[in-house]
Amino acid sequence: MKTNWRFNSVEEAFEFLESRNKYGSKPGLERMKYLMGRLEHPEDRVYTIHIAGTNGKGSVGAYLESIFHQSRMYAFHFSSPAVFDERDKWRRWGDQISDYYFIDCASQVYAATYSLDRNYIHPTRFEVETAMAIYGSTKFGTEVLILEAGMGGANDATNVIKWPKMCVFTNISRDHMQFLGESLTEIAIEKAGIIKPGAKVFSAEQEPEVKAILDEKVIYGDVTYVDNSALELISQKPGELKFKYKGLEYETSMSGLYQMKNAALAIEIAHNMKFPEYMIAAGIKEAQWDGRFQVLSKKPYFIIDGAHNVDAIKELADTVKISFTNQPIDFIIGVLKDKEHEKMMEIVAPMASRIYTITPPNDRGMDGKVLAEEIRKWHEDVVCCESIEEAVTMAMDSGRETGNATLAFGSLSYLGEVKKCHDNYLKKQEIL
Repeated sequence: MKTNWRFNSVEEAFEFLESRNKYGSKPGLERMKYLMGRLEHPEDRVYTIHIAGTNGKGSVGAYLESIFHQSRMYAFHFSSPAVFDERDKWRRWGDQISDYYFIDCASQVYAATYSLDRNYIHPTRFEVETAMAIYGSTKFGTEVLILEAGMGGANDATNVIKWPKMCVFTNISRDHMQFLGESLTEIAIEKAGIIKPGAKVFSAEQEPEVKAILDEKVIYGDVTYVDNSALELISQKPGELKFKYKGLEYETSMSGLYQMKNAALAIEIAHNMKFPEYMIAAGIKEAQWDGRFQVLSKKPYFIIDGAHNVDAIKELADTVKISFTNQPIDFIIGVLKDKEHEKMMEIVAPMASRIYTITPPNDRGMDGKVLAEEIRKWHEDVVCCESIEEAVTMAMDSGRETGNATLAFGSLSYLGEVKKCHDNYLKKQEIL
C-alpha cells in the first residue's frame, strides 16, 4: 500500500505514535505480518543483521553502525528505547533520520495501520515503530539494516524478518521474566527464536545452558562465540577504554568495562564480513552510544549509565571499582519495580559515598521512598528526592564542594531527564 498522503510535521507523526500507546505491549507476529503485507513486504528486501539479548544490544549495534560508516556503507539502525530523543530509535548514516524521512516513514505506516484498524487489527506502538524502520531501510538506499529486538525474540515484532543474514546474541540473562519465562533456559529459548535457516550466528560468551540452546537452534554451521579469554584490558578511565582482542589493540570512548565484550562481538562480525582491520579499529574508536557509562561533565565527573538488571549492575560495579579507585562517588538511582532491585542494590549500594533515589517517570517506576528504605539495608546515607531535578542539583552541589563524582543509573527511562537537568544546572552556573 503506497499513498501520497503525508503528515505535515514531525509533531503530527509523533501524535500518531502516541496514539498507539493505548494498545499496550503484546507478543506475537500476527499483527506485524498484516502490517508488512500492507507495506508490500519490505522485510523481504533488506540485508538484515538481527540482534537479540539482554544487555548490550544498542552498544553492539552502535559499533557495527560505526564500522559500516567507516566503509561508506549505508546502514539503517533501529533500537529501543531511546534515551535523549525519541527519533534516535531510527538512525541512518550515523545520525537520526531527517525530518523528511521520519515523516515519510510515519505517513506510510499510518496509512497501513489505518486500514488494519478498520478490520479490528490494532498494531502496538513498538510494532508501528518497527515497521517504520523496516520500511525506511528499504526506501532510502540502505545497504544493511541493523535491527534490535525489543525484550524478546521469537515473539518479538522484529522477528517478522524472514531471512536475516546474521543473527547476533549479546549477553542473555534474567530480565523481563514476567514475559519471557522464569528460568534462564526459557529466556534463552525465546531469544534464540530469531535464528533462521541460512543465517550466520554470532554470540557473546554465554552461560552453559544458554550456549546449549543456541548451539541446538542453529540450522547450518556453528555459532561464532566471543572468546573472553582473548580480551585484555590496557587502560580504563571515564570516556576512554583501551584493550586488546586476540592480540590486536583497540580504543573506544564507550568506556564501561563491559564495552570490551560488546566491541569484541562487533569485531567478530566485521572480520567475518572481511572489513579491513583499519576500518574496524576506526569504527570501534568513533562509535558513540548515549547512556552507556557516558561522561556528561568532568571536574568532578558526572556520568550516566543504563544498567538496569543484575548482570548489568555487576558489570557496572566492576567498572566503578577500576575507574574510581581513589575518588569517592555518589549515586543517583531510579529503578523499575518489576526488576530484581534488591539484588541490584545489594551489589552496588556499598560502593557509594552517598545515594540519592528518585521515582522514574514510568508507569513501572519504583517509588523512590520505597527504594531508599530498601537501600538502607546496605547504606546509611540515602536521600530520597522529590524530583530528578532535585537529585541532580543536590549531587552536583555536593560534587562541587567535596570533589565526589556522580553516577546516575538504574533505568534508561529517566536518563534523558537527568541529562537535561545536568545541562540546565551548568547553564545556571555560567550565568551566576
